[in-house]
Amino acid sequence: MIWTYIIGGVIVAGVIALIPVGYVLAKIYPYSYPNARIRAMKAKLIQEEEFTNLLTRPYKDIIYYLEQKHYPFITAYTGATYDYASLESALRTHMVETIEKVRRISPQQTREFVDALLAKYDIQVIEAIIRGISAKTNKKNDILHQTKLFREEFVTREQYSLNDLQYELKNTPYEQFIKTYRSQLEKQQYAAFEEALDKYYFAKLLQKASSPYAKKYVQKLIDAHNVALYNKGKEPDIPGGKIGSYDKKEDYVKAGYEVAENPQEQEKLMYKEIKRYAIDLFRKEPLSEASIIGYIALKTINVRNTFILLKLTYHNKKNIEEELIV
Repeated sequence: MIWTYIIGGVIVAGVIALIPVGYVLAKIYPYSYPNARIRAMKAKLIQEEEFTNLLTRPYKDIIYYLEQKHYPFITAYTGATYDYASLESALRTHMVETIEKVRRISPQQTREFVDALLAKYDIQVIEAIIRGISAKTNKKNDILHQTKLFREEFVTREQYSLNDLQYELKNTPYEQFIKTYRSQLEKQQYAAFEEALDKYYFAKLLQKASSPYAKKYVQKLIDAHNVALYNKGKEPDIPGGKIGSYDKKEDYVKAGYEVAENPQEQEKLMYKEIKRYAIDLFRKEPLSEASIIGYIALKTINVRNTFILLKLTYHNKKNIEEELIV
């Protein structure tokens, strides 16, 4: 009987000792598989030396290279014309699909934040449709990318009305924005509507950012957005950033940012800082959401650089390298 009590006590003590270990494993285990997938996806991003090598090549040569090495779907969208609007739509759709893939492999506690990030692409489509409605031809100026919010039949239409858009957004948070700003939109006054959507988007990001990695990423996104607004002569009023006053260079330094001589270079520095932060996230705790957020940030800048390279080459612009975030 004594031995029974002793053995039972040892077992109970062992179980109690394993509780903290189990708690730790429960926190990190869900990130083991996503982390491996994310690192494999990161290895497939376009590298800086590739962008450098493509700078002097013709537009169609760049598309051919990208199709062979990174984006095999490109010409399926553009056809033989290599139309830039079609290509931009293809890359935005690819970006949405990539983030949705990241969402699927992410643990539940990270998915809400990834969903919040995806809202950016819904808002882009909404704003493009609104501005397209006001065109004299009543046709959209850009080929729209696909998102989960919109039906494919809707984004491939040739014509829209505000009623069409409001009906498509029925029972979503965006329906109320159309109702609230409808009279202004009918007068082709977009500023208040687009500012309201921006504030909604960043507020949602802040709300869903549960980890310190996510919160810091959102802060940097807000600062970059506010800098862009400030440089356009608009009020940098998105709350949640780290920069106190956008007209005081010392506040940039206090927030941990480099200071540029001119506004355009300052915007570029903000995105360079986001890129540096994303790379640094891959050096953090590997079994956490750090690498997931780092990958999304790097992928976003990677696609942004692709847009810059293709658009400026398409329009025969020079000094492309100065615009790239490298």
